[in-house]
Amino acid sequence: MTTPDDEGFGRIFDAKQGGDIDYLLRALTDPIHRSTAARYLGQLNAVAAIPQLIRLLDADQQDVRTAATQALGDLRAADAVPRLIEVATHDPSDVTRSFAVG
Repeated sequence: MTTPDDEGFGRIFDAKQGGDIDYLLRALTDPIHRSTAARYLGQLNAVAAIPQLIRLLDADQQDVRTAATQALGDLRAADAVPRLIEVATHDPSDVTRSFAVG
């Protein structure tokens, strides 16, 4: 049996496979799928996502912050360096801090 979440992940995966950056940018507002969308945007070299990814560094969910740091690293987002330094020194999650340093 397929759940709505499974369908959502399927659409996110299809967007990545099809290079649909616009869909993935919209998915950054979806609380269930935004961490996956963030990772995929980094993998697709979607530099247009940098401002939204920087905002996700303030998310309540650790997995979202970690995905954003990972994507910003993949994008080599120089604009994000000051925020990544803050995350690297102050985020409550060891994993997120580690990705911010990387």
